[in-house]
Amino acid sequence: MSENLLSDREASAHESRCIRAPSTCTCAHVAWIWAERPVTAAHPNPGKWMLFPSTEDVDRWWTVVQRLLATGRLGDTAKVAPSRGNVRTHLICVYLPDSDDVKEVMRVLLLLRDELDLRMGLNYKTDEETINGHYAASSGRNIQHDSKEMVSMYTSPRLVQQQRGQKRKGVSSAQRKLGKAAKSE
Repeated sequence: MSENLLSDREASAHESRCIRAPSTCTCAHVAWIWAERPVTAAHPNPGKWMLFPSTEDVDRWWTVVQRLLATGRLGDTAKVAPSRGNVRTHLICVYLPDSDDVKEVMRVLLLLRDELDLRMGLNYKTDEETINGHYAASSGRNIQHDSKEMVSMYTSPRLVQQQRGQKRKGVSSAQRKLGKAAKSE
């Protein structure tokens, strides 16, 4: 499957000169650059892994996410925030259809970490939390919940720097939850 089979729901809003690269897209009427596969079923409890690449890394990361989507290795939808003024960090959301499917959430986390060589901490949030206006206190949004409460359903800590060939250190909360889920089955 090719990245050309992915659609962008805001494609018609891009200006003719735009190459749809997150680091350079400044189209006034584009809120997100989307990559979507055809959806075949309703999503019971969708959510997303949230990645925060720098402007220097965002195009490379977005290309990898598109490739993984197109080959069926991620969910069926992702989006990235285009450039807006003096942006130094972008948001990429990688959507999954069922936030309660811990094994799938964990599989995608590990795939993203491996494919993008991610060491930063990652957060997974349900769409319900977003719809209800729940954002991290550091987002600058109007927080509509107890700010001491975690908004993310799953978190994966920052991985310590390692030498090539060494195993990564750190256990994510998704790994811990996955272990508990496996024991209870």
